[in-house]
Amino acid sequence: ARHMMIPRQGHLHAMKRVFGYLKSNHKFSIDYDINQPDFSKHKIESYDWFPLYGNVTEELPYNMPDPLGKEVITSGFFDSSHASCLVTRRSTTCVILFVNGTPIRWYSKRQNTVETSTYGSETVAGRIAVDLAVELRYNLRMLGAAVKGTTVLFGDNQSMVTNASKPHSTLKKRHAANNYHRVREAVASGIVSIVHCDTKYNLADMGTKALPGPTYQFLLQNQHFPPVSTAGECKKEIKATTSADAKLVLSVMSRLEEDVAQAFSDASFRICDISSTALHSQACMAISFA
Repeated sequence: ARHMMIPRQGHLHAMKRVFGYLKSNHKFSIDYDINQPDFSKHKIESYDWFPLYGNVTEELPYNMPDPLGKEVITSGFFDSSHASCLVTRRSTTCVILFVNGTPIRWYSKRQNTVETSTYGSETVAGRIAVDLAVELRYNLRMLGAAVKGTTVLFGDNQSMVTNASKPHSTLKKRHAANNYHRVREAVASGIVSIVHCDTKYNLADMGTKALPGPTYQFLLQNQHFPPVSTAGECKKEIKATTSADAKLVLSVMSRLEEDVAQAFSDASFRICDISSTALHSQACMAISFA
């Protein structure tokens, strides 16, 4: 769409690929799911924001009609692809919003500014997601639908999620101050809740860049909310056995720790009850050879 004024031959090839995709997947559709998702087991932070932003609350439309029918739950995903534009090095933002279990609004667009860090681009994406969530909540209320609770937004950048959901988190990037406080004030007023999820479950990743075929198909065919095990801080635990008489348990190893573990597993000498905790505070090794 950005090259409609001066299209090139490469843009024609890209358009043919778009039509080829539509021809091959013409049976795809959006399923309307009225079931309300359950976010009670997800890690949603709750803090006292009064010392920072005062007694802020969500502003409701003064002329909204009386709600009819059942309440609806709004949620969504947001993500950004840092410096994905090769011409301007601007990032691409994608936001997907759900009403109950149905995707109802999606947004994929290049950002208006150049961000020098991934944190900055993710903060811009979070601010855009907040603005779209506010717009969706307003439209639903003006249509007579009651909105239940906050809009739960899932993002895969741990730094951005931490800064947005905890009052005591400090801002280390001053140029992102406006987006930073916009998201935090929305959290303080009860409009949105920012929750962390693993990248492989972030549906907004489809709208930020060209994904590998298996990854894209996984997200396309599993359009549901992240499992509870990926909410909050995602801790990966790796369990492996190098031989029948060796036991090795590793938790979040660095490259150096992997090399040391491989050296232990390939050792031809006899080692008894070796335990190492000095390499990393989160890594533990217990290797024993009979």
